[in-house]
Amino acid sequence: MRYPGTLSAGFSNTDRLQAVRVVFSRMIFRAGANCPQGICPAPDLKVYPEPAVHNVRLEFINRKPGRCAVTICDIAGRRVCALLDRLLNAGVHSATWDLTDGHGMRSVPGVYIVQVRTPETVLTRTVTVR
Repeated sequence: MRYPGTLSAGFSNTDRLQAVRVVFSRMIFRAGANCPQGICPAPDLKVYPEPAVHNVRLEFINRKPGRCAVTICDIAGRRVCALLDRLLNAGVHSATWDLTDGHGMRSVPGVYIVQVRTPETVLTRTVTVR
């Protein structure tokens, strides 16, 4: 029996993964509590490369001076590591995740959530680690 909205057997694993990422990203954006209408503007947070093999570069815009925090979580929402938690001036900032957890162990391949909290908003993106 096929359920509406599911992928049939003719799709590759890559297609299935992309579909899951799109659905999950939409869920995250809708849950953005401090974002206008629950949707964060895309240019405020860039996460690359996608997929990540060695490290992930994050660039974000802080529109108002204040405390900013950058956190990496696994797909279940458990915190993997905190990259940044300090006062920042307004402007463009960056951080690099070396794909390790808070104890220095390499993170397992999978989908991770990148969350940036600024004084004005919470920005969220996903990144795939290979």
